[in-house]
Amino acid sequence: MRGKRPIVKFYRRKAAPPQLTGGEGFAFEVEILSLLAVLMACDGEIAIFPNKRIVSVEAQTYSKGFNLDDALVVFADAVGNEFKLIAQIKHRISLTRSCQDFTDTIQAAWLDFCNPDLVDKESDAFVLITGPLSRKDTCKFDKLLNIVRTCPPESLFEKIQMGANVSVEVRDFYALICEIISVANDDEAEHFQVHKFLSRFYILQPDNWCDGGLVESFALSLLKQRFASAPSRSILDGIEKIMRTHNSNGGMILRDKLVSDIKNRLGLQQREDKKVSIVQQKQVVVQLKTSLIQYERQTPSFRDDRLAILCLIGMWQEDFSSDRDFICRALNLADSELDDFIHGLDAISPKILTIAGGLATIANRHVLWQTTAKNLSVAEVNRFLQLTREELGLRDKKLMMPPEKRWLSAKESGIKCSARLREGISQGLALLGAKSDCCAQIRIVIRENLTRTIVRECLRDVDWQAWATLNDLLPYLAEAAPDEYLDCAKRFLSRKKDGLDVLLSQERPGIVSNTYLLGFVRALGLLAWMPDYFAASLDLLAQITIRDKGGQWHPRAEDVMRQILHPLGAHTIVSSTRRVKVFRGLVEQTYKGKLWDFIVSLLPTEFYSFTKEANWPLYRDIGIINEIGTNLDNGEVNAQFDAYTRLAIKFCGTNPKRLNKLLSAAQHFNKKPFL
Repeated sequence: MRGKRPIVKFYRRKAAPPQLTGGEGFAFEVEILSLLAVLMACDGEIAIFPNKRIVSVEAQTYSKGFNLDDALVVFADAVGNEFKLIAQIKHRISLTRSCQDFTDTIQAAWLDFCNPDLVDKESDAFVLITGPLSRKDTCKFDKLLNIVRTCPPESLFEKIQMGANVSVEVRDFYALICEIISVANDDEAEHFQVHKFLSRFYILQPDNWCDGGLVESFALSLLKQRFASAPSRSILDGIEKIMRTHNSNGGMILRDKLVSDIKNRLGLQQREDKKVSIVQQKQVVVQLKTSLIQYERQTPSFRDDRLAILCLIGMWQEDFSSDRDFICRALNLADSELDDFIHGLDAISPKILTIAGGLATIANRHVLWQTTAKNLSVAEVNRFLQLTREELGLRDKKLMMPPEKRWLSAKESGIKCSARLREGISQGLALLGAKSDCCAQIRIVIRENLTRTIVRECLRDVDWQAWATLNDLLPYLAEAAPDEYLDCAKRFLSRKKDGLDVLLSQERPGIVSNTYLLGFVRALGLLAWMPDYFAASLDLLAQITIRDKGGQWHPRAEDVMRQILHPLGAHTIVSSTRRVKVFRGLVEQTYKGKLWDFIVSLLPTEFYSFTKEANWPLYRDIGIINEIGTNLDNGEVNAQFDAYTRLAIKFCGTNPKRLNKLLSAAQHFNKKPFL
């Protein structure tokens, strides 16, 4: 007869990252961590700690000294007392001598239990979270814990050994646990210590998370109650992504941070903040007007038109002489007069200008602009525009070098002002283009064309180097003059020489490479928010998607297109019906089957996700906050997915590669409702 398998002593060791071990174990850990995060976000409770809410969930706590290191869940009661739940997560386990995972779990929990620096024996608890146990294992564990929690410590051993209703299986199981603990302890443990340990040890067996399991349904129900106006499936997908990252790299997520992230993802926080900001803006406007009136009475020489021009400049770097020169020329001031003017702003209101670390910023630009732009003359605006045209018209001389040598070069770029001032004046153009009606002294015909001219002169019929130099500023120029930007972009894409293909070729693999496409496509994504420019923006993005061979930098044109057309969170206020109509027209009439791979990426697979990190206009009020990802209609969502699926089938044809890809996507179709 074979002898019993000896218990192997547990040694604390750094485990391999869970994603490297692969398989169902890592997925199960992510599912459990996601459930804990859902309970935390929704103020749910666990029976182990009744009337206490979760305040943080941390994965992979090996670095903190824990032996039971899959998860650390911290609870808090109403007065702020904290309680720790130390968890080990195992997809499959058996409560037997032959299961190394079980013996390791008990030993690891015991070692943590005996470490007063990590665990409070009176308040903290341990839990093994696992898939379904066998009926025999469940029965013997439940009976043992029932004995532990109903009898005093001093009579535990006697109760188990002599109790009339205690089965042989329970006695043997208790003996096994004592043996495992003795191996970890290098000595036999007292029965009252074992009693204390087992009274703080639990096993949870969630059902199968996948295929609409009870636990997943419970999580979705909690999210629906907590975030009533949003699709709970989308929130859960986002939480799973967060916890997958934390489980791979280790890390803690706090309750307030998670709730804030969810609200930001859904646009809920923006709506709450918007209500507050509207009231605050009105108060700021009243305060600024009152302060300006009082200051003008006390200082007859003060000119609010100069403050309006400074508002268009917006930000600069104090230690850049070129920035200072630009401001002096724009305000028509001598260098010696500029400091007096800047210091005088504090006398009006300390909220106008902030200077920190040598970086100057005009706060509440759009509010200040509405207050001060009324007295601006054409000559003053043209002076600012001329200086801006000169600065933005400069080319980066490093672009003349081969891409792989640019980052090592000590060659001057040829750009005069700081990147901060260039961004500030570009935002100023966007402000002027969106709020030109504030310039009451300028005729309507003139003010409507102020920004169109400068965008045209900077971007029309220029080569790739001009677009590359302005890469980071293109979204602001697009907002300043949308029609003109789209026309210039269309002309650039049609250039056969020094056009888009050359711009794309500048991207190289490696950490020192750069791309000059991001600003271009972000600008088109920004314009797609507005119904008047939606179709033209989508058309240009489609052209770039077809010609772009991919790279390491994101977002690319196809990423932006996917955000715009996403049924669950489209980055546009255009109706779903029009979105589908415009896209179908591009696919069927303009580009035929060239966008087929992109169409497949729109299909509703289980990996389908979207982002709330929108790139919307700074100064054009288009009602984004109330539209993005909220008040979705299930019928409209399904109609869009149906349209994309039909397009994929139509243009698949008999192409073997396309058929294989479509079949592969179909295998992962999400069979559950999205809302």
